[in-house]
Amino acid sequence: MSGGFLSFFLRDTSDVSGPQGVYNSPMAKAKKRISRKGWALIGGTLGVLLLIAAWWAASAILESQKNYVLPSPYAVLCSLIEALFGPEAGMTYAAIGYTLARSLGGFACAFLVGGLLGSLGHEWPFLDAVVAPWNKLAKVFPTAAVSLILIVIFSRDATMMNMIPAVLSFLVAEPILYEGFRSGLRNGPSKDEREALALDAGERSFQGLLQVELPAAVGYILTAVASSLGLSIKVTIMSEVLANFSNVNKGIGSLIVLSQQYAVMPDLIAYSLLAIVVSFAFDFASFLFRRGAKLIENRKELSEKKDDRLE
Repeated sequence: MSGGFLSFFLRDTSDVSGPQGVYNSPMAKAKKRISRKGWALIGGTLGVLLLIAAWWAASAILESQKNYVLPSPYAVLCSLIEALFGPEAGMTYAAIGYTLARSLGGFACAFLVGGLLGSLGHEWPFLDAVVAPWNKLAKVFPTAAVSLILIVIFSRDATMMNMIPAVLSFLVAEPILYEGFRSGLRNGPSKDEREALALDAGERSFQGLLQVELPAAVGYILTAVASSLGLSIKVTIMSEVLANFSNVNKGIGSLIVLSQQYAVMPDLIAYSLLAIVVSFAFDFASFLFRRGAKLIENRKELSEKKDDRLE
Protein backbone atom coordinates (compact mmCIF):
# COMPACT_ATOMS: atom_id res chain seq x y z
CA MET A 1 0.00 0.00 0.00
CA SER A 2 2.84 2.38 0.83
CA GLY A 3 4.38 1.75 -2.60
CA GLY A 4 1.15 2.71 -4.32
CA PHE A 5 0.84 5.86 -2.21
CA LEU A 6 4.41 6.90 -3.02
CA SER A 7 4.00 6.16 -6.71
CA PHE A 8 1.01 8.51 -6.81
CA PHE A 9 3.21 11.41 -5.70
CA LEU A 10 6.26 10.52 -7.78
CA ARG A 11 4.92 9.16 -11.03
CA ASP A 12 5.42 11.26 -14.16
CA THR A 13 2.08 12.52 -15.46
CA SER A 14 3.53 14.45 -18.40
CA ASP A 15 2.60 11.59 -20.79
CA VAL A 16 -1.04 11.33 -19.81
CA SER A 17 -2.88 9.72 -22.69
CA GLY A 18 -6.48 9.96 -23.64
CA PRO A 19 -8.78 12.68 -24.83
CA GLN A 20 -7.60 16.27 -24.75
CA GLY A 21 -10.09 17.04 -21.99
CA VAL A 22 -8.55 14.38 -19.74
CA TYR A 23 -4.99 15.49 -20.54
CA ASN A 24 -5.72 19.07 -19.55
CA SER A 25 -8.08 18.27 -16.69
CA PRO A 26 -7.47 19.92 -13.29
CA MET A 27 -6.76 16.49 -11.77
CA ALA A 28 -3.99 15.78 -14.31
CA LYS A 29 -2.42 19.18 -13.71
CA ALA A 30 -2.60 18.72 -9.93
CA LYS A 31 -0.92 15.30 -10.18
CA LYS A 32 1.81 16.78 -12.36
CA ARG A 33 2.49 19.52 -9.78
CA ILE A 34 2.55 16.94 -6.97
CA SER A 35 5.00 14.83 -8.97
CA ARG A 36 7.37 17.77 -9.42
CA LYS A 37 7.17 18.74 -5.75
CA GLY A 38 7.74 15.14 -4.69
CA TRP A 39 10.88 14.80 -6.79
CA ALA A 40 12.12 18.21 -5.61
CA LEU A 41 11.64 17.15 -1.97
CA ILE A 42 13.49 13.88 -2.49
CA GLY A 43 16.27 15.61 -4.44
CA GLY A 44 16.73 18.26 -1.76
CA THR A 45 16.79 15.67 1.02
CA LEU A 46 19.32 13.59 -0.89
CA GLY A 47 21.51 16.65 -1.44
CA VAL A 48 21.56 17.43 2.29
CA LEU A 49 22.37 13.81 3.17
CA LEU A 50 25.22 13.74 0.64
CA LEU A 51 26.60 16.98 2.08
CA ILE A 52 26.55 15.56 5.62
CA ALA A 53 28.14 12.31 4.40
CA ALA A 54 30.93 14.23 2.65
CA TRP A 55 31.47 16.32 5.77
CA TRP A 56 31.63 13.22 7.95
CA ALA A 57 34.07 11.48 5.58
CA ALA A 58 36.35 14.53 5.42
CA SER A 59 36.36 14.79 9.20
CA ALA A 60 37.19 11.09 9.59
CA ILE A 61 40.05 11.30 7.07
CA LEU A 62 41.55 14.33 8.81
CA GLU A 63 41.21 12.73 12.26
CA SER A 64 42.95 9.59 11.00
CA GLN A 65 45.91 11.85 10.19
CA LYS A 66 45.82 13.44 13.67
CA ASN A 67 44.33 16.62 12.23
CA TYR A 68 41.32 17.76 14.30
CA VAL A 69 40.60 21.02 12.49
CA LEU A 70 37.25 19.79 11.12
CA PRO A 71 34.90 18.33 13.76
CA SER A 72 32.39 15.66 12.82
CA PRO A 73 28.69 16.47 12.34
CA TYR A 74 27.99 14.64 15.62
CA ALA A 75 30.43 16.85 17.55
CA VAL A 76 28.86 19.98 16.03
CA LEU A 77 25.36 18.71 16.87
CA CYS A 78 26.42 18.19 20.48
CA SER A 79 27.85 21.72 20.62
CA LEU A 80 24.64 23.14 19.13
CA ILE A 81 22.48 21.30 21.68
CA GLU A 82 24.77 22.50 24.46
CA ALA A 83 24.52 26.09 23.21
CA LEU A 84 20.72 25.97 23.06
CA PHE A 85 19.91 23.88 26.13
CA GLY A 86 23.07 23.81 28.25
CA PRO A 87 24.06 25.89 31.30
CA GLU A 88 25.07 28.85 29.11
CA ALA A 89 22.01 28.74 26.85
CA GLY A 90 20.95 32.13 28.20
CA MET A 91 23.98 33.71 26.53
CA THR A 92 23.01 32.13 23.21
CA TYR A 93 19.43 33.38 23.33
CA ALA A 94 20.59 36.81 24.46
CA ALA A 95 22.91 36.93 21.44
CA ILE A 96 20.03 35.94 19.14
CA GLY A 97 17.92 38.68 20.74
CA TYR A 98 20.61 41.33 20.23
CA THR A 99 21.06 40.33 16.60
CA LEU A 100 17.31 40.39 15.90
CA ALA A 101 16.91 43.73 17.69
CA ARG A 102 19.69 45.32 15.62
CA SER A 103 18.47 43.89 12.34
CA LEU A 104 14.78 44.63 12.87
CA GLY A 105 15.52 48.03 14.41
CA GLY A 106 17.55 49.09 11.39
CA PHE A 107 14.94 47.61 9.06
CA ALA A 108 12.10 49.43 10.83
CA CYS A 109 13.92 52.76 10.49
CA ALA A 110 14.61 51.97 6.84
CA PHE A 111 10.92 51.22 6.28
CA LEU A 112 9.86 54.52 7.82
CA VAL A 113 12.50 56.63 6.06
CA GLY A 114 12.22 54.79 2.75
CA GLY A 115 8.43 54.91 2.86
CA LEU A 116 8.35 58.62 3.69
CA LEU A 117 10.97 59.64 1.13
CA GLY A 118 9.54 57.30 -1.51
CA SER A 119 6.07 58.75 -1.06
CA LEU A 120 7.35 62.32 -1.14
CA GLY A 121 9.63 61.53 -4.07
CA HIS A 122 6.62 60.28 -6.01
CA GLU A 123 4.77 63.52 -5.35
CA TRP A 124 7.76 65.84 -5.92
CA PRO A 125 10.19 64.76 -8.65
CA PHE A 126 12.76 67.33 -7.46
CA LEU A 127 13.08 65.50 -4.13
CA ASP A 128 13.40 62.20 -5.99
CA ALA A 129 16.31 63.67 -7.96
CA VAL A 130 17.97 64.85 -4.72
CA VAL A 131 17.64 61.47 -2.98
CA ALA A 132 18.58 59.33 -6.00
CA PRO A 133 22.40 59.76 -5.74
CA TRP A 134 22.37 58.80 -2.06
CA ASN A 135 20.37 55.65 -2.70
CA LYS A 136 22.54 54.65 -5.65
CA LEU A 137 25.67 55.15 -3.54
CA ALA A 138 24.19 53.02 -0.74
CA LYS A 139 23.47 50.24 -3.25
CA VAL A 140 26.93 50.08 -4.83
CA PHE A 141 29.17 50.84 -1.83
CA PRO A 142 30.50 47.60 -0.24
CA THR A 143 28.79 47.06 3.10
CA ALA A 144 31.92 45.48 4.60
CA ALA A 145 33.89 48.61 3.75
CA VAL A 146 31.20 50.80 5.33
CA SER A 147 31.33 48.67 8.47
CA LEU A 148 35.11 48.98 8.73
CA ILE A 149 34.94 52.76 8.19
CA LEU A 150 32.37 53.11 10.96
CA ILE A 151 34.46 50.92 13.28
CA VAL A 152 37.45 53.23 12.82
CA ILE A 153 35.34 56.36 13.33
CA PHE A 154 33.55 55.13 16.46
CA SER A 155 36.29 52.90 17.89
CA ARG A 156 36.25 54.84 21.20
CA ASP A 157 32.47 54.99 21.58
CA ALA A 158 31.06 51.65 22.79
CA THR A 159 27.45 52.79 22.36
CA MET A 160 27.94 53.72 18.71
CA MET A 161 29.92 50.53 18.10
CA ASN A 162 26.91 48.51 19.18
CA MET A 163 24.77 50.51 16.73
CA ILE A 164 26.91 49.74 13.67
CA PRO A 165 25.04 46.50 12.74
CA ALA A 166 21.72 48.37 12.90
CA VAL A 167 23.16 51.16 10.73
CA LEU A 168 24.27 48.59 8.15
CA SER A 169 20.83 47.00 8.21
CA PHE A 170 19.31 50.41 7.54
CA LEU A 171 21.71 51.22 4.70
CA VAL A 172 21.03 48.03 2.74
CA ALA A 173 17.24 48.10 3.23
CA GLU A 174 16.38 51.78 2.76
CA PRO A 175 17.17 52.10 -0.99
CA ILE A 176 15.13 48.97 -1.77
CA LEU A 177 12.17 50.14 0.29
CA TYR A 178 12.39 53.64 -1.17
CA GLU A 179 12.20 52.22 -4.67
CA GLY A 180 9.33 49.92 -3.68
CA PHE A 181 7.23 52.79 -2.35
CA ARG A 182 8.06 55.09 -5.26
CA SER A 183 7.42 52.46 -7.95
CA GLY A 184 4.27 51.25 -6.22
CA LEU A 185 2.78 54.73 -6.01
CA ARG A 186 3.71 55.36 -9.63
CA ASN A 187 2.42 52.08 -11.10
CA GLY A 188 0.03 50.69 -8.48
CA PRO A 189 -3.19 52.70 -8.89
CA SER A 190 -5.19 51.89 -12.01
CA LYS A 191 -6.35 54.48 -14.51
CA ASP A 192 -9.87 54.47 -13.07
CA GLU A 193 -8.52 54.92 -9.54
CA ARG A 194 -6.42 57.90 -10.62
CA GLU A 195 -9.35 59.52 -12.40
CA ALA A 196 -11.59 59.03 -9.35
CA LEU A 197 -8.85 60.41 -7.10
CA ALA A 198 -8.42 63.49 -9.28
CA LEU A 199 -12.15 64.22 -9.11
CA ASP A 200 -12.54 63.51 -5.41
CA ALA A 201 -9.45 64.81 -3.61
CA GLY A 202 -7.08 66.02 -6.30
CA GLU A 203 -4.17 64.19 -7.89
CA ARG A 204 -1.77 65.22 -5.11
CA SER A 205 -3.35 65.12 -1.70
CA PHE A 206 -2.56 63.49 1.62
CA GLN A 207 -6.04 61.97 1.75
CA GLY A 208 -5.65 60.43 -1.69
CA LEU A 209 -2.21 59.10 -0.79
CA LEU A 210 -3.52 57.28 2.29
CA GLN A 211 -6.87 56.09 0.95
CA VAL A 212 -6.10 55.24 -2.68
CA GLU A 213 -2.44 55.29 -3.72
CA LEU A 214 -0.79 53.45 -0.81
CA PRO A 215 -3.39 50.63 -0.69
CA ALA A 216 -2.96 50.19 -4.44
CA ALA A 217 0.83 50.02 -4.01
CA VAL A 218 0.81 47.29 -1.33
CA GLY A 219 1.99 44.61 -3.77
CA TYR A 220 5.08 46.62 -4.71
CA ILE A 221 5.78 47.46 -1.07
CA LEU A 222 5.56 43.82 0.02
CA THR A 223 7.95 42.85 -2.76
CA ALA A 224 10.44 45.47 -1.53
CA VAL A 225 10.07 44.22 2.05
CA ALA A 226 10.72 40.66 0.86
CA SER A 227 13.83 41.73 -1.03
CA SER A 228 15.35 43.70 1.84
CA LEU A 229 14.36 41.71 4.94
CA GLY A 230 16.59 38.68 4.36
CA LEU A 231 19.46 40.91 3.27
CA SER A 232 19.23 42.90 6.50
CA ILE A 233 19.84 39.94 8.84
CA LYS A 234 22.80 38.70 6.79
CA VAL A 235 24.45 42.13 6.79
CA THR A 236 23.76 42.51 10.52
CA ILE A 237 25.54 39.25 11.37
CA MET A 238 28.42 40.13 9.04
CA SER A 239 28.91 43.51 10.69
CA GLU A 240 28.77 41.90 14.15
CA VAL A 241 31.64 39.65 13.09
CA LEU A 242 33.69 42.64 11.93
CA ALA A 243 32.80 44.88 14.87
CA ASN A 244 33.58 42.23 17.48
CA PHE A 245 37.25 43.20 17.38
CA SER A 246 36.29 46.58 18.80
CA ASN A 247 34.63 45.42 22.04
CA VAL A 248 31.17 44.69 20.65
CA ASN A 249 30.67 41.45 22.57
CA LYS A 250 27.00 40.66 21.91
CA GLY A 251 25.22 39.06 19.00
CA ILE A 252 25.47 35.87 16.96
CA GLY A 253 28.37 37.27 14.94
CA SER A 254 30.31 37.93 18.13
CA LEU A 255 29.81 34.35 19.33
CA ILE A 256 31.22 33.14 16.02
CA VAL A 257 34.31 35.32 16.40
CA LEU A 258 34.87 34.33 20.04
CA SER A 259 34.77 30.66 19.04
CA GLN A 260 37.30 31.37 16.29
CA GLN A 261 39.61 33.25 18.64
CA TYR A 262 39.68 30.34 21.10
CA ALA A 263 39.87 27.79 18.23
CA VAL A 264 36.80 25.86 19.41
CA MET A 265 35.80 24.50 16.02
CA PRO A 266 32.62 22.63 17.08
CA ASP A 267 31.26 25.81 18.65
CA LEU A 268 32.36 27.88 15.65
CA ILE A 269 30.45 25.69 13.19
CA ALA A 270 27.49 25.35 15.59
CA TYR A 271 27.08 29.13 15.91
CA SER A 272 27.51 29.47 12.14
CA LEU A 273 24.69 26.96 11.64
CA LEU A 274 22.61 28.94 14.13
CA ALA A 275 23.20 32.07 12.04
CA ILE A 276 22.07 30.14 8.96
CA VAL A 277 18.87 29.05 10.74
CA VAL A 278 18.09 32.65 11.76
CA SER A 279 18.78 33.83 8.20
CA PHE A 280 16.55 31.06 6.86
CA ALA A 281 13.73 32.24 9.13
CA PHE A 282 14.06 35.73 7.64
CA ASP A 283 14.17 34.26 4.13
CA PHE A 284 10.99 32.30 4.88
CA ALA A 285 9.32 35.51 6.04
CA SER A 286 10.48 37.12 2.78
CA PHE A 287 8.93 34.22 0.87
CA LEU A 288 5.61 34.82 2.63
CA PHE A 289 5.76 38.52 1.74
CA ARG A 290 6.40 37.62 -1.91
CA ARG A 291 3.46 35.24 -1.91
CA GLY A 292 1.29 37.95 -0.41
CA ALA A 293 2.42 40.41 -3.06
CA LYS A 294 1.67 37.90 -5.81
CA LEU A 295 -1.79 37.20 -4.44
CA ILE A 296 -2.56 40.91 -4.29
CA GLU A 297 -1.42 41.40 -7.88
CA ASN A 298 -3.47 38.41 -9.08
CA ARG A 299 -6.59 39.71 -7.35
CA LYS A 300 -6.02 43.12 -8.86
CA GLU A 301 -5.70 41.66 -12.36
CA LEU A 302 -8.87 39.61 -11.91
CA SER A 303 -10.73 42.67 -10.68
CA GLU A 304 -9.58 44.71 -13.67
CA LYS A 305 -10.61 41.95 -16.10
CA LYS A 306 -14.01 41.74 -14.41
CA ASP A 307 -14.47 45.50 -14.74
CA ASP A 308 -13.54 45.32 -18.43
CA ARG A 309 -16.13 42.63 -19.06
CA LEU A 310 -18.79 44.67 -17.29
CA GLU A 311 -18.02 47.65 -19.51
